[in-house]
Amino acid sequence: MTARAPRRSALAALAAAAVAAGCSGGPAADPAGPGSAPDSPAAPPSATASEATAAASPGAPGPADGTDLDACADADCEVAVRTGDEIALDGRHGLDGLVVEEAGPEGIEVSGYGPGISVGTGHEGPLEEESVGRLNDVVVTFVALTDEGAVLRLSPA
Repeated sequence: MTARAPRRSALAALAAAAVAAGCSGGPAADPAGPGSAPDSPAAPPSATASEATAAASPGAPGPADGTDLDACADADCEVAVRTGDEIALDGRHGLDGLVVEEAGPEGIEVSGYGPGISVGTGHEGPLEEESVGRLNDVVVTFVALTDEGAVLRLSPA
């Protein structure tokens, strides 16, 4: 556990630096938004979980299926999710659906259900690299945790 403390401190320092860089204090407010270059286009007013994930991982694209949870029916997708989201599955992999019980920057919990079965998996704490869980014949990869939720990748086992 001692190895986690330096990583958390480093992550906290990076987050603080990112916030500080975005909060430049100047005499006049830039209409394009704080921290933006004068010639850059204005950022959208609110970011989706997929946009936040892309921002959290510079240069990385958002989830392949965005927020289209219906793309997961065959247990083969990558989506941005939020607490309370339900993902309907076609049952071929031993589950009828998944529920995102909790999702945020400090962890995620996902439960799966089907006829006579209830299972769960998750990740606690900041996600420094992808983490994998398995619910029956569905592999659940936790790709990223964001302020808005998380990015999950589902694949058949």
